Amino acid sequence: MEFDSQRWIRHIKEPILILHAMDDATIPYELGDDLHLCYACLPEIVEQGFSFLSANELYQESRRLSERTELVTYGPELGWGHNNIFLDPDLPETLLHFIEAA
Repeated sequence: MEFDSQRWIRHIKEPILILHAMDDATIPYELGDDLHLCYACLPEIVEQGFSFLSANELYQESRRLSERTELVTYGPELGWGHNNIFLDPDLPETLLHFIEAA
């Protein structure tokens, strides 16, 4: 099964919160980081999906995207991997902050 997240994430209009552990053996951390960077910072990625936009519109779109994504990283020393991020005692506060900022 293949997930083309970098292609689809650009079509999401709602804010996105990515929670990813660096020791995730199911989805390598680099993929989560790349997804965040793709969504947040790279106008050339946006341009591939929005080639009909002017340069100013592309700039505005990339700014909109960068304001709507947040990556929370969990270090490998926690040992939370793919399934145990819920163990983060600060998770409720992290989620509340994200929701209130949206």
